[in-house]
Amino acid sequence: MNVPSAQPIRFTVFHAQQPRRLSKAFRLAADGTLTRESGGVLVSGRARQVAMTSLAEFASILSALTPANAAAFGITRFATVRIVPKREAHHPNLLHRPCEQPIVSRTREHFDWPASPGLMMLDYDPAPGCEALAPQAWREVLYAVWPQLQLAPHLWRPSASSCIENIETGEVLRGITGQRLYIVVADATDIPRAGQVLVDRLWLAGHGRFDVSRSGALLERTVVDAAVWQPERLDFCGGAQCEPPLVQRLCDPVIFNDDASPIDTVATLAELSAAEQAQLAALKRTLEQEPDLQNEVSLAHAAWVEERLTSWQSRHPEADAESGRKLLLRAVRDKRLMGDFDLVLDDGERVSVGAMLDDPERYHNRRCADPLEPDYQHDARIAWINLRNAGRPYIYSHAHGGTRYTLHRPARTLRLVGGELHRLVRSVLDLMRLDGTVFDRGGELVHVSPRGAVYPVTAEWLTVHLSALINFERLSQRARNWYAVDCPLDLAKRVLAMRGSYGLPKLRAVLTAPVLTLDARVLDRDGHDPQTGLLLILNEPEQPAIPLHPSVEQLRAAIDALWFPFKDFPFVGPIDRGVMLAALLTATLRAVLPTAPGFLFTAPSAGSGKSLLATCLSILAGADPASLMPPTLEEEELRKRLLAALREGKPALIFDNIAGQLDSAALCAYLTAREYGDRVLGASVTISVPATGLFLATGNNVALVGDLNRRLLACRIDPHSDKPYRRAFALDPERNVREHRQTLVRHALVLVCGYLSTGTPITPDRTASFEDWSDLVRQTVLWVGQAGLLDVADPCDAIDSSYEEDPETRKLGSLLSCWHALFGDKPKSVAEAITLATDPVVSGRIPADSDRGRLQDVLMEIAGEHGRINSRRLGRWIERMAGRICEGLRIERGGRAHGVSKWQVKPTVGGFGAEGGFATPYASDFAVAKCREQGGIPPPTPPNPPLHSSAPTTEGSARPNARRMGDACAGTPARPVSDLTPNATPRGAERGIRYGDPRD
Repeated sequence: MNVPSAQPIRFTVFHAQQPRRLSKAFRLAADGTLTRESGGVLVSGRARQVAMTSLAEFASILSALTPANAAAFGITRFATVRIVPKREAHHPNLLHRPCEQPIVSRTREHFDWPASPGLMMLDYDPAPGCEALAPQAWREVLYAVWPQLQLAPHLWRPSASSCIENIETGEVLRGITGQRLYIVVADATDIPRAGQVLVDRLWLAGHGRFDVSRSGALLERTVVDAAVWQPERLDFCGGAQCEPPLVQRLCDPVIFNDDASPIDTVATLAELSAAEQAQLAALKRTLEQEPDLQNEVSLAHAAWVEERLTSWQSRHPEADAESGRKLLLRAVRDKRLMGDFDLVLDDGERVSVGAMLDDPERYHNRRCADPLEPDYQHDARIAWINLRNAGRPYIYSHAHGGTRYTLHRPARTLRLVGGELHRLVRSVLDLMRLDGTVFDRGGELVHVSPRGAVYPVTAEWLTVHLSALINFERLSQRARNWYAVDCPLDLAKRVLAMRGSYGLPKLRAVLTAPVLTLDARVLDRDGHDPQTGLLLILNEPEQPAIPLHPSVEQLRAAIDALWFPFKDFPFVGPIDRGVMLAALLTATLRAVLPTAPGFLFTAPSAGSGKSLLATCLSILAGADPASLMPPTLEEEELRKRLLAALREGKPALIFDNIAGQLDSAALCAYLTAREYGDRVLGASVTISVPATGLFLATGNNVALVGDLNRRLLACRIDPHSDKPYRRAFALDPERNVREHRQTLVRHALVLVCGYLSTGTPITPDRTASFEDWSDLVRQTVLWVGQAGLLDVADPCDAIDSSYEEDPETRKLGSLLSCWHALFGDKPKSVAEAITLATDPVVSGRIPADSDRGRLQDVLMEIAGEHGRINSRRLGRWIERMAGRICEGLRIERGGRAHGVSKWQVKPTVGGFGAEGGFATPYASDFAVAKCREQGGIPPPTPPNPPLHSSAPTTEGSARPNARRMGDACAGTPARPVSDLTPNATPRGAERGIRYGDPRD
């Protein structure tokens, strides 16, 4: 097989210690019939990474495996590891053991597909009661759907439970039952996608069917198992354990095309078209509605209910049989688990749904057996409990391909009694706390839609919600009995009035994709995280793991995939590419960052792609469809827009088609505020909500003014065309980002993890007002550029360019240079400057190119009014610019004479900058660049803590782990990515890796 020696095929071989056997066992019963015992669930053992260059090697490895062995086609980042249960892999006691062998769990947290050639395993088992396909017939079915497979390298072998004989009689008791096909693919990371496409195309080719489980669930099936493509999934390929006189005589593996190159699954298994997807959906609907199949499902439901009813009644003797039947039928038919439904947890504890919902602190994130089939595969950890899902708790079971069960508590009863308002309000808040639907966001109650939109709670909405949550009763004075009523509107208003005393979960933002927190935790599961206040709403309960220590191959794959939708945009230079990469990373991390700069996309002409870039970033951040707003010059209107967008929890805000200059005090405050506060429109209430929205702006040749220069990073694109809107491209970036958003977010987080795992900052300075953003996003961009992964420069260099184009900076520079040339450091009043510049008696004829002429021009530009210079306006402008350094000069007060302020311009002395002092108002951001020119090392910026400080930089969150690089200012030579491989040394509990004694 033509696999380069630098890219071998890698997979993992396991050796079980508990239990001693993983594969099935066969023995003869007393009556001579063949009996089968299921294999064990791997609890502990060892695993080693295997590398090979041919299928012949793989066949030799398979022949040497025993029933204590299994394989997985994902890998860890270590050559050998010790396998323990997940709860033990994170046990703090293991930190005190000798640190020589990594201790990991067999979970997606530690196993991932290699970003290189790998093995894609296809598993075939015949339909129940049907004759198995012959090996050649099975392969012909696959070749017909995937023609390129016939010429690709692959290996066929019977399943590990096939070919059982009685050597005393020579009788074959079990022939070839299941089959395996191992295919060498060019990129193992594409296996899950390719596998699903193969399954879909097999269905379209007429090879799909529905099986009915014991509980009556419809199971989608075809000639390959669709549930085997996980990197940590075990393939029990070690053969069966046979008790004499039984033996297993497996057929020799059959190898095809071992000299061929690995098959490219991306090119040969294309995604289904929209028409094919519609055809597939219609086909499945038709099969589901067949009367025979529906009758089989109904019979299975009834049988399951009667089977479970007896045991349920024994645990609930007070309940009648009919109530039990209804409860069990809801579970099996509607996947709704009511309060009295019992579950078996991973430790054997039996608990009701109602008890779990009453104690979410104890039961959230626990594992349990499948709700309907607790003995499924003897796995008591096959299902996951999520009780923090914005009032929609559920259990997700991986049995039979995956099923979500919703959890429902029995409604509580509250009686409306006079004089008990305070207790009633507290009781309502207690029940709201258990329910988890309503959150406290900036002192305002909000609820979240299933799509992640945030809505403020109104009294009317709360009335309806509480009426569904609680059975309210009022005493009839005439009949002297209690009768049901709706929640009184006045009670809802009283609950809303308890601002500051809600005691409800705090909500910072709602996310629909995984995220990396400031303390290097990956949040990739549905639910509310109390530590960060983030609520994740994900379509898939189990997300592919994000490697905390990505390999070089994973890093290259990540940057290639993340940049792919934007590869055709005409970015002007490395700085602009750096800004774009920073924007991509910021879009994925904005919710965890206290503050972050905004991004401006500007170009010389319309149709260059500015709005498209902003739209793609908005979709990546989770705002789909993207909302583009026209700009406004009214500060009050802008404040209203910003607050409204934040109250709705919008992940991104786009101000589109800005013309001319952009200057806004409200926007400056928004971009540097952890929380943004203002008065609510139409109310006399002021609220303050977390400022978590990514700000994006677009426009042609936009000039930033004042402090916005360091708050908005400008990305320039230039198509060098007079009609850029007529350009045609094969790729649709917006569609690509929308369809692959989850994958792109994952790749962005892989890059950040890659930087963090090196433990070394690229530059010691931190961007003022955006310190945490600088630590995570900016440093990652610098690291990507230094590693040679992408031609990018420091995104903060864009601030330099913006200030150079800032009209205020240009005016200040001209004024300071002219003033200093004419007056030196002598204090002068505004009137004296105007007189010197304009009075011909004082100055005589003023040449345009003289200092006086330039002074006159700049004063007219600053404070010109009807052909004259307005001294009051000029004085106020100078007051606003006092102390600001530009071109090594600054203007400051020089005392007063006769009640008039004097001003003097002085060169700066000391600190940063070529002429001393802070060369620009953003000098802290560029100290490193300046000192590299001078060959020196500047002192740390005083307002910011040093990078090696262990003190948290934000309340409740610690800075990402990174050491200070002492010689960074002197310049760090660029190193190839192969030299920047993430550190394999153990780095503490936050990485999820523990090390144990190799003698165990």
